[in-house]
Amino acid sequence: MSSKRSYTVPVLLLIIMVLMTMLIMVYSKLLIAQQKQTTDEGKRLAEQYVLANAFAERLSEGTNLMLKDTSMADRLRGKQLLGEAAFPSLETVGILTEASHRSSGQAVKEAFKPISIAMTEIIHQQNGKMSGIGEHDGLLTQEERTVLMKVHDGAVKMTDALHRFRPPTGEAGFRQMTAGGDWVASAMDAVKALEDTAAALKKQGG
Repeated sequence: MSSKRSYTVPVLLLIIMVLMTMLIMVYSKLLIAQQKQTTDEGKRLAEQYVLANAFAERLSEGTNLMLKDTSMADRLRGKQLLGEAAFPSLETVGILTEASHRSSGQAVKEAFKPISIAMTEIIHQQNGKMSGIGEHDGLLTQEERTVLMKVHDGAVKMTDALHRFRPPTGEAGFRQMTAGGDWVASAMDAVKALEDTAAALKKQGG
């Protein structure tokens, strides 16, 4: 009987050690998977933030060149920059929506709606105020200049706000961005600039 007991304890200890080892391995794999997911999410946010910077900068530079209106070359270059701003505009809506969602606690769909409408008012309307500006001979009209000045002022404010945060380039920074931080406040100031600009353009249309 005593011999049987002497074998039982070591066997039980061995089983416990094997189970603990398996649990540690499973937990480690889970942590690695979660860490990768967090890193990937942060990388996506950082890339969107960089594109939002590009959007604001192109919009600012393009409207500034067109406002100079000193030569057809400036006007054409300005139009080119405004066209380039359209490409990252969707990613810009994405990062600004994420910031609004995190800041306000709204559902993503609710946060997305006003930002998307504001972006459409400025960039994506085929018959909007920015469409067709400068596509004629002679100097810009006073109405065109007013529109460009409003968009330029808004773009400068967006650029200044977004430049307050430098997107990370390493995995630790990506994970930190996923958790939130300073980028949310900077992006929310950019949201305000975007929405204020859209409201000003809409008001001008009466």
